[in-house]
Amino acid sequence: MKTARTILMPSMLLLWMLGCGGKSPTPSPPIQVSTLDQALPTEMSKDGLPSLAACIIKGDKIVWQNFYGFSNVADKKAPTAETVYILASISKTVTATAIMQLWEKGQLDAGLHCRSHHWR
Repeated sequence: MKTARTILMPSMLLLWMLGCGGKSPTPSPPIQVSTLDQALPTEMSKDGLPSLAACIIKGDKIVWQNFYGFSNVADKKAPTAETVYILASISKTVTATAIMQLWEKGQLDAGLHCRSHHWR
């Protein structure tokens, strides 16, 4: 299951570095972009990842993004914002997090069957 691992490991590293999840009692210091630019390529090489796209989103805006490695190793083509990646199992975590955020805001009743929600 190398595909899932190659996507999951850097994603989990990024989530850990950004401190996402619930509210912590003490605020973490802001992440420096230079920290990400050093850590992500290092982790990529450990796991043999050819390409990675990363971003930081604040509110509804992308405040930082960068692309690492090659989307096509043979042609040494750099990844871009249009590069398509396989999400694999990480999409379950992202979906569950979004559902819980809606529930925390009172916009979703987690006790109801999913078919009873009407999306606008």
